[in-house]
Order: sequence, then C-alpha cells, then structure tokens
Amino acid sequence: MTYMEDIITVFNGNSQIVEHISKASQDVREYISNEFSMLVADKGFKVNCISGHLSNEDKMRVELVFERISSVIIK
Repeated sequence: MTYMEDIITVFNGNSQIVEHISKASQDVREYISNEFSMLVADKGFKVNCISGHLSNEDKMRVELVFERISSVIIK
C-alpha cells in the first residue's frame, strides 16, 4: 500500500476527516492544504489517482473523496 492509497482510504472511510483537519493547528492545515492544492491542480488526479486507489466497490465514491480533499484546501 502506498501513502496515497492510505490517504485516499482515510478520506473515503472517515466522514469526519474534514472536521478533524479543521481542528488541527494552523501550520498543519496549511501544509495539508498546500500538498492537496498541488494534487488537485493535476487534471488526472480525480480520475487516475483517486479512482485508481479505491476498491471496485467504492468506485462510485470518487466524487465524494474529491470533494472532501478539496474542502481542506485553504482558499
């Protein structure tokens, strides 16, 4: 299992992950935001990365996982 697979699994399986991240310290939130900003900027991230790291049973959750990841990005 790769780190990205672990991250996708957490964002898929934890409905409160966004809330947990929002309660982290400012420097942690900024780090997470910066890292995900770079990933989300890649047009293939949703289709290739998220979809590729979800089990066949969870393929329908790609949009949900993407929304959760996107919501931790500081605008």
